[in-house]
Formats: sequence, structure tokens, C-alpha cells
Amino acid sequence: MQEKWFKIYISLCFSIILISISAFASAAHLSGEWSYQADQGKNMLSDSEIVRQADGDGWKDFDFPKSPPFPIDGGRLWLKTRVIQDENQGDNMLLFQTRQSVFSLWFDGKLIYSYGNPFINESGRGARWHLVNLPPFNGSANILFEMKYPDPAALAPFNYFSIDSAFSQTERSFLYDLPIALSLPLTVLLIILLSVYYFEESIWKNLYRAVILFLLMFSFWMLSISELIQVHTKNSLVFDYAQYILMYGMPLCANFLILEVIEKKWHKIIKATSAVLLSLLIGSIGMEICSHIGFVFGTISYIIAFPITDSIALFCLWRSSKGGNPRSKTLCVPLFAFMGFAVIDHINNMANFLPFYFRFEPFAIFFSLYFILQLLHDQLLKEQDLAVKASRLKKKAADATRRSETDALTQCWNRAKFDVVLQEMTSSAEVLKTQKLAFIIFDIDHFKSFNDDFGHKMGDQVLSRFAGIVRLNLDESKHFFRWGGEEFVILFYCRDMLRAAQLGDKIRKTIENAELCEKRAVTVSVGVSFWHGTGDTIKELFERADAALYRAKSEGRNCLRLEEAEQ
Repeated sequence: MQEKWFKIYISLCFSIILISISAFASAAHLSGEWSYQADQGKNMLSDSEIVRQADGDGWKDFDFPKSPPFPIDGGRLWLKTRVIQDENQGDNMLLFQTRQSVFSLWFDGKLIYSYGNPFINESGRGARWHLVNLPPFNGSANILFEMKYPDPAALAPFNYFSIDSAFSQTERSFLYDLPIALSLPLTVLLIILLSVYYFEESIWKNLYRAVILFLLMFSFWMLSISELIQVHTKNSLVFDYAQYILMYGMPLCANFLILEVIEKKWHKIIKATSAVLLSLLIGSIGMEICSHIGFVFGTISYIIAFPITDSIALFCLWRSSKGGNPRSKTLCVPLFAFMGFAVIDHINNMANFLPFYFRFEPFAIFFSLYFILQLLHDQLLKEQDLAVKASRLKKKAADATRRSETDALTQCWNRAKFDVVLQEMTSSAEVLKTQKLAFIIFDIDHFKSFNDDFGHKMGDQVLSRFAGIVRLNLDESKHFFRWGGEEFVILFYCRDMLRAAQLGDKIRKTIENAELCEKRAVTVSVGVSFWHGTGDTIKELFERADAALYRAKSEGRNCLRLEEAEQ
């Protein structure tokens, strides 16, 4: 059953990926060859000098989007290409992304856009999307970039570069974020679902905390790489820093999650891989503070170290699953997906081996469903098991309580239960304003003779059959107790003494006509008393009923008498 659902998850994930990739099938509208020049120039050039620079000699061709050679000391880089007007093309919008650079953009010798000042030491500006509206032109036009990099290790001049209509570029910006748009809502939903279990139960609290922490980091990471957000924000450096820190933070959180799942004998290895990643993160932050390119080198270190540390973690999980840990087996699936997609994305970002700009790693959240749904399934089974155990314990407790309050022979409430019921009934002041509390006591006449003449077995039979007949004449509002020996008590609300007497006498006559003993008729004497309010006591209530019962016995038995106060 689990394998069936796993295959469904895998099919769904790959279907989403293939559908998303198809949205990027259209080619860019930019045409023309790319060429470059590099110099150590420190002076700003005039517009005429820019035109001469574009038309001058010394330009070398390079294959875009591959990177041209950078100035050794981080000097100035010139890039040139031509754009050819398409007959069906209207407005032209240039969309591209730069990293760690400031630049100026000339279109046919005119400055139309600039980002920062190349002659001020501005660096560490992070990744930045630029959307530039090109002036109208006919035929073809030159595009010239003057770029200043803090260091030749700043990778490529453009992470992406395309020209299209304004609508198409806006649409493309959204499609770049399609993996995030599909994955982020699911991630948030999983966080909410797991948080409910985290705050309501404590069976696997640490495990839920680790999963939630990882999903939170994953959510913030997706926001930090959102191209749509970067296009419309000016402070791209914040998102750039967040992206790098979360890039290291996610595998660290994944290791914390693994520590909650895997056996302790593997903890030392997992902690060692975490130490490696943490050291690289701290080192990158230090280099970034000093030279503003720490995260560039940190990315290269991450691409090398992360597959190694993650492979080690996967190996530990695999060995753990072979030892009979099912949770380790299910965790292997999302961990492998996150590692594989992350490596593909980073390699594509550096080598541009795909003909489109796309991120696969957000789709790894769909593979995490295999682990999370299994976790929730185990949680439900655990809750059901606990519920069954709790129900059994509750039933045992109820049975134990009932046994402690019930007479085993007659199944009537016992004297201890009488005190509890009387307390509840006399504390209901509102009811006692309109109702009276009646107390009826029964005593089986000459009961001792049944034991003496026919044995205790017959005596027990008389008591049991007597109790059964009385219960048939009572509803749920009337409470029946065995007071002791052959004495029984009924306690209930009643409007007046007459109704209580009628019930007592009805039961007396029923007993008289019933066959409780095959060898001798059974009769009962009955005494009735009423609760007189807050000043009354159980002792006085019983004494009045007992006095009425004594008069019934002394006046011939098999009759009913009321307390003297009501005569």
C-alpha cells in the first residue's frame, strides 16, 4: 500500500516538473553576436568616447551565455551585442540579472540605464533583476555594457538575459517563479498541519519541531530566490544574504531532523557533517564581511561539500533502515530529492547547461510528502492506540468505581453511594424549592427465618429477586440502595408525601403477590420520611424513616407508615 502511494507521489512530482518546463520552451528574441573588452580604466568616459569604444578595435568574441575572461584585478569589463528588430515585435523590454556588479547600459551610444557607479568602490550588491524598456528603433541597434566587478570570482556577467515584449517579460518573470508558486502553498499547509500536532500533543514533539523548522527555512529560502520579488525590490542584497544563509541552514536543519529519526550510534557522524557545513557557513560570512565575495566562494564550497555531507547522511539513513527503522527509510526519499535538485540547480546556475532559467529544488517538497504523510499516518495509529488504551483504562476505572459503589448480590447502589447521591440531591437548591426529597425504607419481614429454615442460598435468592422487582417499578429519577442486610432504600424527588406513599405501597403489594420464595410468602414493611431542608441531616432523615418502619412492624408488618411529622 505504501509503495503504491509512493509511486503516485513520484509520478505527480515529475508531471508537475515536465509541465512547468514546457512553459520555457520559447527562445529569446535577442539576436546578434557577443564580444567583450577588458581594461583597467579608472576614468569615466564621455558619450563620444563611448561611441568610439563601441566602434573601435580590440573586441573579442565569446559564446554567450558563457563568461568572458574577467579583469585580473577586478577592473572594467565591456560587453557588446546587437539586437535586431522583429517585424512582429512591438515594444522591447530587456530582462536580465546581474550579481556582484554595478554597470551602465548604452543603446546606440545613448545611456538609457545605470545601476550604481562604476567609479565608486561599490561591491557586494548581491543578485539583482533589471527590467529596461528599450527605445524604439528600426533594423538593428548596438547594446553596450560597461561593468565593474569587485573580483574576477564574481562568476558570470549575467545569470539571465532576454529581450521580449513587456507583457511577455512580466509573464516570464512569473513563470520563473512557477516552482515556488506550486511549492510554497503546500509547504505552508504542511507547516500549519504539523504545528497543530506539535502544540496539541507531545508524543514526537522534538521530531515535529525539527520538521517544522526545516519547512520554515525552506519557505523563507523560496521567498529569497523569488525572481518576482527581486524584480520589484530595491534591497536585493537582503534577499541575496538570506539565500546564502538559508542555503546552508536547510541541510543543517535536515541533519537535526535526521538526529531525531536515526539511532544514536549514527549521531556522531551526522554531527560531524553538520560541523563541516557550519564551519563553511561561518567562514563564508567572515569572508563576506571582509571582501564582499565570501558567499561567492561559499557557494562553490557548498556545491562541493553538500553532496558529500548529504551522501554520508543518506548512507547512515540507509543503514538505519536496513536495521528495521521504517522512518529512516521514508526520510531517504525527500533527502535524496533535495540533494539532487540542489546540485542540479547550482550546476545549471554556473554552467548554464539548460536552455532556460529554472529551479528544480522547490519541487523537492512534493517528495517530502512521502515522509510527512507517513509520519502523520504513524501519528494517527499512535493516537488510535492511545485512545483504545485510554478507553480500556477508563472502562476499568468505571468498573472499579461501580464495583465499589454497587452491592454485588442485588446490583443496587450501596451505602457509600447513598451519601454521594444524597449530597448531590440536597445541594440542588432550585429543585428543592418546588420538589421534596422522599426517603423510603423497606425491610423484608422475618428475613432471618429464610436463612435459618431454608439456608443462606434461599436468603440470597429472596434479596436478589426483591431487588429485581423493585427496579421494575422505578424510573431513572429514582435511586435504589441496599441499606444493609434486608433493608433497602429509595431516594427521589417528589411533590408530596402522598405520592411517595403510593409508590411505597405499590411496591409492597407487588412483593406480596410475587413469588420470591417457593416455600414461603415474602412481605415487606415500609417507612417513609421527607428531607426538611438545609437544617436536616442524614441521621435525622433515616431516624424518621426508621421510626415509621418500626411502627409498621409493630402494627402487624406488611404495611406502610409515614414519618410522624407528616401524619
